Amino acid sequence: MSEPLVEVRGARKEYRLNPSLAARLVGRSSSNIVLDDVSLTIRRGETLGLVGESGSGKSTLARCIMQLEGLSGGEIRFNGQLLQGDALHGFRKRAQIVFQDPQSSINRAMRISDVLASPLELHMKQMNRGARRDRIVELLSLVGLPATTMDRWPHQLSGGQRQRIGIARALAVEPEFIILDEPTSALDVSIQAQVINLLADLQQRLSLTYLFISHDLNIVRYLSDRLAVMKQGQIVEVGDCETVFAAPQHPYTRQLLAATAP
Repeated sequence: MSEPLVEVRGARKEYRLNPSLAARLVGRSSSNIVLDDVSLTIRRGETLGLVGESGSGKSTLARCIMQLEGLSGGEIRFNGQLLQGDALHGFRKRAQIVFQDPQSSINRAMRISDVLASPLELHMKQMNRGARRDRIVELLSLVGLPATTMDRWPHQLSGGQRQRIGIARALAVEPEFIILDEPTSALDVSIQAQVINLLADLQQRLSLTYLFISHDLNIVRYLSDRLAVMKQGQIVEVGDCETVFAAPQHPYTRQLLAATAP
């Protein structure tokens, strides 16, 4: 069993809502608890699948792990270090995220070369222009795109190609850990398999660790080593992927599997 890379301990995320006048008069607080005492471990080199219905808190957990949002309580550790203060600087380079919609996550006003150069300019300031160009060519090759793609605009690419660019951008600074937040849900079924196979190949070649978020249990089963099931902001079941599929313990897990059964 490999060592933990990401540890989420007692994570809580609460959004304060603007209470009505009546609620303020009676002293009632108004809030929405999205994560409720979530604890999770992601081991180095594995893919942990995270499933649950829409609104269960999966993407919020992803944003909190990536430090795009702060927690209301609990803590997150990366490679044993609490993510705060100086530890955050190194974490920004070692962890990346691929978003669901490649069309909205890529700046349409930038050429692909500029999209891929941005993280290099931010995290690898020592690179000169020639080295950046070589790295961009290498990244495009990694995701199965020709070097000439760098001169194109996002609108000139297909959805699958744009998502490959999103993956290449995440790989640019050689991260150890990547969150994949429903990376295939906006793609045609025929393209989904290509992207999933690419992700599996990249994990083997680059020794990556994944948190793979999806509502498609068949894809999760194919790609993941372990499975975590989330319901209403809580983790209700975690286990080896095949074990959970064969003998789910929680009623909600059984409900999810039954809904996707042929």
